[in-house]
Amino acid sequence: MIKLFSQIRKQLVSQNSIRKYLLYALGEIFLVMIGILMALQVNTWNDERKSRKTEINIYEEIQDDLSASLRDLMSGLATHNERLDMTTKLRDHLIKKNPLTDSLVDYLRNTNNDDQFFPKTSGFEALKSVGLRTLRNDTLRENITNLYQLGFERVVGLGRDKAPIRNFEFMTPFADKYSQVTDGSGYYLPNFQNDSIFIYPTMIHNYEEMLKDDLLILKLQEAIWLRIFKIRNYTRIIRWTNGLNSQIEQELDRLRNAD
Repeated sequence: MIKLFSQIRKQLVSQNSIRKYLLYALGEIFLVMIGILMALQVNTWNDERKSRKTEINIYEEIQDDLSASLRDLMSGLATHNERLDMTTKLRDHLIKKNPLTDSLVDYLRNTNNDDQFFPKTSGFEALKSVGLRTLRNDTLRENITNLYQLGFERVVGLGRDKAPIRNFEFMTPFADKYSQVTDGSGYYLPNFQNDSIFIYPTMIHNYEEMLKDDLLILKLQEAIWLRIFKIRNYTRIIRWTNGLNSQIEQELDRLRNAD
């Protein structure tokens, strides 16, 4: 092609046709400009594909993280609901001064049971490493950031390992005071060495004193309120996580079909 243009240029010069030569020169400049524009367009298209692929990969990783985090949240919510039921039944049983039953020791020993949420954050960390602006959907980027840095952090802060003030350790002295190990028939608990360890059962101790313990009733009430507070937070974050997951799925559909 270059050789052909050179021959045409020489021919026009030899013919001393200035007008035709100028037209040819303009045409050649035009073709060069078209070539440059096409090259720029191809580069822009390739850059767009690379950016879109990076976005898709990050969104997919965040989606996987949200699924894992959601399973942990659901497990924690189930724990709190179960322990709330136990604590409420124990409080009501003691207030009504009902006779001692075998289930009371389980209720008492589980009043201090708490949960610790561990969100999976590898996708969000990957996003921060490449820059938050990698996600070009401003609304979705803000929603992701808010969930990880506000929503998840709040639930983490409510856990047994992170919130010594807002955990249920205040119930431990009562569980220790009014329960004891017996030498009755227990059960074998398998351990990691494929062996078993015998676990002795526990029973309520000094039930008559327990019935008169007004401080215990007060602390059971406090545990119920704290449990409800945590359940509300877990429920809200679960709803938030599900909603964000749906938003990401919609954005992924758009990016995958962009071509």
